[in-house]
Amino acid sequence: MNQPILVTGGSGTLGRGVVARLLAADHQVRVLSRRSRPAGTPTAVRWVTGELVSGRGLAAVADVAVIVHCASSPLRPRVDIDGTRNLVNAARAGYRQGGHLAPDHAVGHRTWEQFLAEHVGRRGRAPASGRTVGGRR
Repeated sequence: MNQPILVTGGSGTLGRGVVARLLAADHQVRVLSRRSRPAGTPTAVRWVTGELVSGRGLAAVADVAVIVHCASSPLRPRVDIDGTRNLVNAARAGYRQGGHLAPDHAVGHRTWEQFLAEHVGRRGRAPASGRTVGGRR
């Protein structure tokens, strides 16, 4: 796969897990996070510090194959509403060859492996697990 996968909220609990799984499956990973790159982050990850509500850093959507949207803040609904709206608008403007916005709670796939196989294609072997995408089995 030539294009990276963008993970928003890649420094959060869900996002860190998604990043680890993508790296284990030999995908290029780009992270968009409010936080600075944490110590110990694999050097293979391209880190972009930004903020969805303000739009800072949304250039990170350019030329990605897929966006896995893990950024959320239940205590700050504007992050979920305005931030997601800004992300979708940036994705529409930034994609040159199409792509998929994959909110963590709305993916209709049963496992990460199914999602990656359908939307990204396989490079290497994705780790087997019983974990589901968005809590579905």
